[in-house]
Amino acid sequence: MKSYGSYLLRIGQTFYFRIMVPKHLRSYFRCAEWKKSLRTVQLEIAAERANLIHSYVTALFNRAGEEMLTEKQVWALVDEYANVLLQKNEDAINRNVAEGKIPSAQNMEKNFIATAEAIRQGLADGETIYALPFLDWLQSNKNIVPEDETERTCLFRELLKRLPEVMTIAAERAAGNYNNDFDRRPLLKKIDRQAADPMATPVTSAPPAIPATPGPASAASQLLSMVHAPSAEPSVLPTVDRQPGPDHALSLARLMEKYFREKNGSEEWSHHTLTELNAHFELFKEYFQPDTPITAFTDDDIQRYRDEVLKRLPINRRKRAALRNLTLAEQLADNTVPKINVKTIKDYLSTINTFFQWCVRKRYLTANPFEGISIKDRRPANAKRLPYSSEELRLIIDKLTALPLRGENGIKNLDRRWIILLGMYQGMRENEICQLGIDDIVKAGDVPCILVRAVDPEKNRVKTASSIRVIPIHRQLQTLGFLDFVAQRRNAEAALKRKRHGDQELQGKRNQLFQTMTYGSAKGSFTKNFLNFYIKFNRQITDNPLKTFHSFRHNFSSLLMNQSLTPYLVSCLTGHAATKTVTEKVYTVPDIRKLEEELSRLNYGIDLCGAFHVTPLTEEGIAARIAVLPNMPEGLVAHQ
Repeated sequence: MKSYGSYLLRIGQTFYFRIMVPKHLRSYFRCAEWKKSLRTVQLEIAAERANLIHSYVTALFNRAGEEMLTEKQVWALVDEYANVLLQKNEDAINRNVAEGKIPSAQNMEKNFIATAEAIRQGLADGETIYALPFLDWLQSNKNIVPEDETERTCLFRELLKRLPEVMTIAAERAAGNYNNDFDRRPLLKKIDRQAADPMATPVTSAPPAIPATPGPASAASQLLSMVHAPSAEPSVLPTVDRQPGPDHALSLARLMEKYFREKNGSEEWSHHTLTELNAHFELFKEYFQPDTPITAFTDDDIQRYRDEVLKRLPINRRKRAALRNLTLAEQLADNTVPKINVKTIKDYLSTINTFFQWCVRKRYLTANPFEGISIKDRRPANAKRLPYSSEELRLIIDKLTALPLRGENGIKNLDRRWIILLGMYQGMRENEICQLGIDDIVKAGDVPCILVRAVDPEKNRVKTASSIRVIPIHRQLQTLGFLDFVAQRRNAEAALKRKRHGDQELQGKRNQLFQTMTYGSAKGSFTKNFLNFYIKFNRQITDNPLKTFHSFRHNFSSLLMNQSLTPYLVSCLTGHAATKTVTEKVYTVPDIRKLEEELSRLNYGIDLCGAFHVTPLTEEGIAARIAVLPNMPEGLVAHQ
């Protein structure tokens, strides 16, 4: 790790921006230092990006200092709110006693203590749902609307630190002890009765009765809703004799927002996953309404959602010009467009089911209404995607030879040619190929290999853990000149490295093997440019919608499986999770020569060099090209 001035830091080969957070703002930003990757190894580019980020961050610090509440202001607001809760509780007790409604002191005390413990646990878990009514109180009584998420979190956490104390005091009062530490000292502020009771205006509806044994979460909800939720004559703080009324904090939209924040904070989701899941959540909220209480859902609702919405949902409803301006009901009623398939329906259901499971784990729900709700894909596995026929594979090669390698699209067509051949002869997925770096072509001993991995987690991705693998390069691609193509790109990369200045986009792409492939943030992949081309290219091959680029993997797997004596090795080549014993999972590493031998069985009966009118490289020529490849990086094991 090396420092380059005040704001630049280099870790390994990559530059980072680093800045200290001002002391008076650290409680809001909850850190003492910010550090962010600049995604470059070039000092000049890093310095330019760091200057831009520094200007933005400095302005952010200045604005935060001007607009955010100070620590003393936060403490004062929390103190006042705590006193409001205690005063309202005392008023409610007085009313109940006057009316002869004497609640069970033992139950009240027990419930307060359980609630205090639940809030402490919520604070430890980063749970802020109990503090949401505080936000309404700030807005209605203080005209304060903390829009900044950091400031809002700071307010919530300070309140949660105080709420267990409030509960403890209420518990002691319920037991008749008014000689506690709090009551022996004067209140920090004697709150005006009218200001302390903003909900004093009478209303007509009373909250429903409570079940016999409420949990701590319901007790906390009742307490925290006291200063903002309508009630006919509020009784004491939550007891076993009352049920909390509807709480907007437990609405579908609020909990989905909280779920997203938690998952984003843990970095479990890639950008592509986040975009996809967001579409699933937005549809669910659009159909059921965002403010629906989470406890209102039943299994009948979920079945209706599956049968009346998902089974009738059009493909690309937000992209099709004829659909995007229609309401959801109008889109579902349109039978002229194709509907999403069973696999996509299962994805939608799985996303929402996972969210409801989270709600159960967090104790917002006692049962999951998705339990037992599913849909079966009755198509046979080999009917979901089809392989190309032998004639179609030959036609693909013929069409590839016709792509012009000179002129405006020459470089693009060269990339397209090798991407298709890699899909055909290596069994790789589209994005696995399109995101390859020059450094992903290496040697293991004298065997040239492709590394399928995610070097940059912000851009590179693999489908599953088993997708990370080492694949020998097929002999036919070696004789055709694939290693020459890699060498040309590596030489071009070296030339770019020697340039001190130049096109930043080219500098950023210099390590890409296929430099005409552009990263698309919408899908989190490098495939957009290629797939737009391949859709048109594929129409020259077949009109069967079940035959796509993914069909190459079916051809690859089927051909090898029909000849293989070791199916496990085929799974290693394709990146599929093969069924293994514990010993195989922990101790078995595929031998690179066994993989090479397995791959050599793949033979489509096509003479690639003859089709492309290329003189095949000799064994000596291939060996010379392998010799200059970098060795496989340490940490990637391949038995040689």
